[in-house]
Amino acid sequence: MVWGLGLGLWVIGKDAACQVADSVGIEEVVVVAAGSGNNMASVAPAHSVRGVGLLRLGAGDVADVLRRMPGVTVKDYGGAGGMKTVSVRGFGSQHTGVTYDGIAVSDCQTGEIDLQRYTLSGVTEVRLAIGDGNDIFQPARNTGSAATLSLISTEKPEKPEKPASPATPAIPAIPENPATPENPENPELPELPELPVTPPSAPSALTPPSALRAGLGLGAWGYANPVVRVWQRLSGGVTVGGLVDFVHADNDYPFTLENGRLRTSLDRSNSRMDQWHGEVDVVAAGGAARRWELRGKAYYYDNDRQLPGAVHYYVNDNDETLHERNAFGQMQLRAMVSDRVSVKVSGKWNWASSAYHNGKPSGGITSNEYWQREGYVSAVALYVPTERLSMSYAADYFVNSLNSTSQDIRPKRHSVLQALSVRYRDDRLTVVARGWCCWVREETEDRFRVCPSVSAGYRLTRDQDWRVRVSWKEMIRMPSFREMYYFHLGDPELSPEKTRQWNIGLTHSSRSGRVEADGSIDVYINKVEDKIVTIPLNMFVSRSVNMSEVMCLGTDVSLSGKYRLSRRHALGLMGSYSYQQVENHTDSGSPYYGNQIAYTPSHSGSVTAYWENPWACLSVTGDGMSERWTTNEHSEGTRIAGFMEWTVSAYRQFGNVTVKASVTNILDRQYDLVARYPMPGRGWKVGLEWNL
Repeated sequence: MVWGLGLGLWVIGKDAACQVADSVGIEEVVVVAAGSGNNMASVAPAHSVRGVGLLRLGAGDVADVLRRMPGVTVKDYGGAGGMKTVSVRGFGSQHTGVTYDGIAVSDCQTGEIDLQRYTLSGVTEVRLAIGDGNDIFQPARNTGSAATLSLISTEKPEKPEKPASPATPAIPAIPENPATPENPENPELPELPELPVTPPSAPSALTPPSALRAGLGLGAWGYANPVVRVWQRLSGGVTVGGLVDFVHADNDYPFTLENGRLRTSLDRSNSRMDQWHGEVDVVAAGGAARRWELRGKAYYYDNDRQLPGAVHYYVNDNDETLHERNAFGQMQLRAMVSDRVSVKVSGKWNWASSAYHNGKPSGGITSNEYWQREGYVSAVALYVPTERLSMSYAADYFVNSLNSTSQDIRPKRHSVLQALSVRYRDDRLTVVARGWCCWVREETEDRFRVCPSVSAGYRLTRDQDWRVRVSWKEMIRMPSFREMYYFHLGDPELSPEKTRQWNIGLTHSSRSGRVEADGSIDVYINKVEDKIVTIPLNMFVSRSVNMSEVMCLGTDVSLSGKYRLSRRHALGLMGSYSYQQVENHTDSGSPYYGNQIAYTPSHSGSVTAYWENPWACLSVTGDGMSERWTTNEHSEGTRIAGFMEWTVSAYRQFGNVTVKASVTNILDRQYDLVARYPMPGRGWKVGLEWNL
């Protein structure tokens, strides 16, 4: 089944693949769209969606984007306000590191990031890297996870590119970050120094002195999302920007409760959410040829929401609320010390609070407030002795602390991370080797661990872009404070998880006339010792236990293609499929040995077909997964049925105005991603963006 579906998608992708001009001239402003070739050239699996790709998917939030990527499992408690976390290749959500504009996002309380707080109004690119990629010029913390999710924002909101017409002749695409770690091989360009790298978000000569974007999104079940973003370019190479967005949702969507032959229609209750966040960004660059760049960000997030409880037979009421606040300031300096030496220095201070109220306490779960703080500094040095060889050393230090109203325990953790990386690259071979070490002090206990990794990619032929890639990585994950100390479910004796991951893959890129196609297939084995498995009890409370060993065998297939019918019309297809056999190997004599671990489907995938045209660009997206179990024992009544959900979306640009609309779950399929938390049925969203 795996290979049959993969082969079928590949054939369809090759037949339907095409390309529309990636850059067009609009009033002397060039808009550049990132292609997928960078991902195909990576030594480890990588996936990214940005700009117009987000519109094609009809995604409502970051979690929706990730559901379209292979190997990703999303836990979603339903609705706009439901907590959303991701697990990659069966590792668990705590093994997915998250960065925001290049600096790590953390949550020492839970160890996992709720992606609900990052709206697409403030994110213009979503990247997912599994293992270690080509980039060695980054903080040690960014490489300390089995997978890394990168969220990128830009100073000036990009307009979606549209097919060229005789009135607006196409302008050749400008190569983006040539010969940088993110785009390691561009045979048409000579090797350039690694810095200064000008990311898509950096101001340039094409950026007007000021930019303003105002947007409004409306949707079913009381959803409203106004957004305002402004940028001003000052003298001396300084750009200042600000973003404010607000999300309100009632989330009182209907669902059907089944009890044997009896079917009852109900509405979700206690689901209202009011969320807003604001950002202020400052970017400064100077020196000859932009030899240094300084970026700063101040961020504040506030979410006051009700928590819908699990649905039991004829019991749908709940009296839980959660008020979350988060503020941080971060800064990063990138500079070229010489033609061969570059440095990157980062700093961050983070504060977060969670006020949980339970109006109907039970099982010892009562109202609590939590406060966490983090101080973080990082320094990276990159040395490029030859065009083919690069070396880097990174050292990070951060301290985390947590306290609450429920207990006198106030854990504090000091962490020092170091990474020594070497990369060799020629016109066909890329090899990345890294030694990563972690020293952690908590109370009176010290932990130290060295974790190596090696990745390699080889272009098989010069005339056609066929590449093979292999990678191996070891890593550890420290238990979160909640897993160790908080609630009566915490266990201070939990051991760190130890992970090993192996991957072998094949990628291919094809560009010929009107046809463009990319495809990859990866086979992987993951092994986790002392795995910490979290079983959710509600949106805020979970149970964590150590399992001796979990083994995962899987396959990821990713395909995309375009076919340009004419200058103003194109057809495209994107698809992904994952097979994950993630089994409990704790005790060979146990009746549960070999069971699929909780909340991990064996099969998952997505497909998107789109038509670009001068009237309204249309797309249809389907994603789904096979059955899952809520416990590792697979006991009676813990099975969650599989599903397939379809979304239809459209967008059109009228000069400086972009209009978009989507209908989600068009077949009104009822399903759960977390047991007894029904997902919304058929819904709608419309959006309007105005750019000046």
